[in-house]
Amino acid sequence: MPLDGPQTFDADCMVRMMQSITERIAQEGNAVVVGRGSPYFLRERGDTFRVFLYAPRDEKLRRIVAGGISSKEA
Repeated sequence: MPLDGPQTFDADCMVRMMQSITERIAQEGNAVVVGRGSPYFLRERGDTFRVFLYAPRDEKLRRIVAGGISSKEA
């Protein structure tokens, strides 16, 4: 993304960009947007369907241990 002048791409810029993109996707019609702040960015819209998915505790622990953390620490 081209930046003019002394602008920098920092966290605030990224949030503004993601909000703009998410809002454009929502305006275009049916879409699935996963994460990236979409529940927050679209919180005022009455035409959104929100779902929160999570893994069972055992699966979360298995993934942590597979990543090199001890079972006790996990």
